[in-house]
Amino acid sequence: MKKKVIYFVAVATWMFSHAQAQSYSAVPDHVNATNAIDALTTLSVSPGYLLYGIPETSGGTVGDAYLNSDWKKATLKFSGNEKEFNIQQCKINLYSNQIEVNYHNAIMAIDGSKVERFILEKGEATQRVFLNASAYKIVGITQVGFLEELVIGNTFLFRKVRVIVKRPDYNIQLNVGSKNTKIVKEKTLCFAKGTELINVKSMKRKNLASFFGDFSPAIDKFIRGNSFKWSVEEDVILIFKYYNQEMDKKGAVLGVQQY
Repeated sequence: MKKKVIYFVAVATWMFSHAQAQSYSAVPDHVNATNAIDALTTLSVSPGYLLYGIPETSGGTVGDAYLNSDWKKATLKFSGNEKEFNIQQCKINLYSNQIEVNYHNAIMAIDGSKVERFILEKGEATQRVFLNASAYKIVGITQVGFLEELVIGNTFLFRKVRVIVKRPDYNIQLNVGSKNTKIVKEKTLCFAKGTELINVKSMKRKNLASFFGDFSPAIDKFIRGNSFKWSVEEDVILIFKYYNQEMDKKGAVLGVQQY
């Protein structure tokens, strides 16, 4: 008799637990998620509370769209205005082409197309100068954003940075790819030939004459003598500095101001 009572109690306990589990599992995920969020809002949730309905495969954002991710001092000059404005804290948003200004903890955005040039502080003694790219074209297309001056002279060398957004490509069935949105900054070196910008990547030894004219033999010798490469930014800067120096020498001999 005693064994029968124990068996009955065990079966009853199992049936009650099973019914509770079925009742709980019947609650839709979105209802559980709503309850969890309500609990978080009222701060009545325990540390181990599970947020139902929120997929664990959701990713985040890697990278940012800013030229400078921290606040920097800058001097701005607006188009059609000779006055320069000193900004204590600003960031350059490359994706939206806006200059974000932190003014007494209030963030304001300035349309980049309205800014002719700006100088960004790099350190105590160094600065970075940027020009509005709208004055230049690439293959006949007017450019948007800003160009950073790397070399100034008869021929300017610029660096242009653009943002590329790579969307998540995660495949849940194959468990491959990335769950994150990636923001990548792509740098391009280009030089000005009139109002046209030429991508430095197009430079090859065989076509130097089309870019440097009579100076191409000297440029070629300078490159080979120093084992410079067009793929290395520091080398390209030195090449264009040398080219502008040679242009200056020619101008001085002829008594002509080159720029």
